[in-house]
Amino acid sequence: MIDVWIVTHHFPCEPGEQFLEEEIKFWAKQQQARVTLLPILPGTVSRPLPQEIAVDYCLSQESSRLFRKIKAIRAIFSRRLWKELFWLQKMKMLSAGTFISAWRSEAMILRICARLRWKIARTKGRVIAYSYWFDVGAYALAALRREGVVDYVVTRAHGFDLYEERQPNSYMPLRRQFVRDFDQIFAVSGQGKKYLYDRFSIPESLLSTARLGVQIGNKLSSCSSANTYNVVSVSFCVSVKRIDRIIEGIAIAAQKIDKNVLISWTHIGDGELKDMLESKADQAFISISNVRFHFLGHLSNADVLNYYKVNNVDVFINTSESEGLPISIMEAMSYGIPAIAPAVGGIPELINQENGWLLSGQPCVDQIARALIAVQHYKSEQTRQAARQTIFKNYNSEVNYKTFISNFINKSNEY
Repeated sequence: MIDVWIVTHHFPCEPGEQFLEEEIKFWAKQQQARVTLLPILPGTVSRPLPQEIAVDYCLSQESSRLFRKIKAIRAIFSRRLWKELFWLQKMKMLSAGTFISAWRSEAMILRICARLRWKIARTKGRVIAYSYWFDVGAYALAALRREGVVDYVVTRAHGFDLYEERQPNSYMPLRRQFVRDFDQIFAVSGQGKKYLYDRFSIPESLLSTARLGVQIGNKLSSCSSANTYNVVSVSFCVSVKRIDRIIEGIAIAAQKIDKNVLISWTHIGDGELKDMLESKADQAFISISNVRFHFLGHLSNADVLNYYKVNNVDVFINTSESEGLPISIMEAMSYGIPAIAPAVGGIPELINQENGWLLSGQPCVDQIARALIAVQHYKSEQTRQAARQTIFKNYNSEVNYKTFISNFINKSNEY
């Protein structure tokens, strides 16, 4: 029996990381390992977990002011930090912003390492670790592997934790110092794997693609009636998601399609821009009689899936500036809902003209409107079956998570 530690941001607590709920079900069935979740950040409500999965909140407990000060001071004198600063200077990237990012990241790594050393000292047997995100939690595990106190370390890489351009100052603090300290780095898409190789010169032997997966919906979502066109989007209300473009695209589309067809748009998700976006939608649609919209706010993952079961949904839309490979799109497609989305991240591996509509990476609102106007394409039984089959063949959680976990355990036993 080995101990598997899974480092997360908040999970099993809210907010976010709801897509981990599906993967954890398969970890719970793993009889060769004791699995413990280790969230780094404090959360709110805890989600229910299988009884086989333990949770340790040692990383997310509030640190004393003295402990935080000590680690912040130690970070200033850390060899890693100074090595990073020299690299930033060489690349002409050193600024107050990049210095603070590097310093804060190093202080966080030191805090996580200190807590994990304490836990490791009280653990019998081998410890293997898996970070769900390719960020400071993963770097702390890599640092402990370098010290020889953790036996085997892997990480996933998704979207915001993958693409350096999405970070402040287009800079991933300290990443380049740790890329060779992992036993394996799993990108969720082939494009993500290529990006890691090209951007960070990570050896190909350390890189793999491990797609996420979703349950295949046991019921196809139905189309709406001939006089209704139901559009759904699911995301946090933040700038990178470009939800304002959905609003503008719907406004144009509504004026070009048959005025007797009602466009009903539902957005699921909360965030800092939610109120502003609702106001924008009010203004955009105030004089357009054939548009209705609803902002439902945050829903649990189970409630989102139930929405697809009990409501007629014609098309799912995403207009994000940057993505990894969105679970939200996979879930909709598993219910036979075609998707409109931009060619960013791994999305071109998921969407094509047979199962939806692939936009350009930087779609203008007219392009979004043209995609929305193709109503009959999304209501076509052939298109909806193609959407479901894409998920069944390539993003089936039953296959993908079992394969990932089996390979993880088997590889770790070789070390």
